[in-house]
Amino acid sequence: MKSKSITDVYQSEIESLSSAFDRLLRDFDVDANHDFRTGIKKLRAFLRLTDLSLPDRSNKIPRPIKAFYHLTGELRNLQLQSERVDQICNTLLIDAPSTYEDALYHRQSIARKNVEHAATDVSFHKFSEELCRHIPPPLHRPMKRRFVRGGLTRLAGLLAFPVLSDEALHEVRKILKDLVYNYEYLGTDIHSLVPPPLNDLESMEDLTRQLGDLHDLSTALMFLAPPYANVPENENESLSQLRSHIALAREDLRRAVLPQLSGLQAALNREGYAENTPITL
Repeated sequence: MKSKSITDVYQSEIESLSSAFDRLLRDFDVDANHDFRTGIKKLRAFLRLTDLSLPDRSNKIPRPIKAFYHLTGELRNLQLQSERVDQICNTLLIDAPSTYEDALYHRQSIARKNVEHAATDVSFHKFSEELCRHIPPPLHRPMKRRFVRGGLTRLAGLLAFPVLSDEALHEVRKILKDLVYNYEYLGTDIHSLVPPPLNDLESMEDLTRQLGDLHDLSTALMFLAPPYANVPENENESLSQLRSHIALAREDLRRAVLPQLSGLQAALNREGYAENTPITL
């Protein structure tokens, strides 16, 4: 990738972020929130890749944008929880826990105000200017291979844990997402270094989608525990059924994902990846 192309990617991603930012603030639409957060993750992954050719500094997401991003995550979780509760109540034909739903909407109102307040410190124009003052040199193959090998080595270390916690699974997903978002820039190095079937973009995206769904289900269960779920006694039965339904879906998905990760771990071991393995180019 030539240096000008890196500049093009920076500017294109920031333009997309700015557009999603404006749409999000207009009506706090769930899809706009998703687009903004995905845009941040894509740009952050690209910065991690291009920063490998910047020896003296690294380009980072500015603190105001990072703070705004974290607040949009809190809002997203509340929005998804409200949608999930409505869908499950309709599916199970149970009474909606109105006190609980009112509490969720109240928390959403607070989250929206926090997002609006944080938005006043965000400037994508300044961010773009800062990035364009520190354009990395063209990426060369050893740097791209270093990026892939580094991610796979961290991945092998996580998969070596005897028990994969929710936090570990989330880290696994983030590493795989970095490869997905940079897939088009890594070229043949993805196919030569990543063991099949994950060197195929569709397979990698499918696994990260399942891991994302698993993370969302774990978050949903957290929102059904105190202090979020302090409700009158007459709503406890509905909340209990919601917990059971989500916990079962989470366990089913976990059982589907873990064998895939075991297969990936075996493939990484065959390729010589392991925690603390020296990265050679």
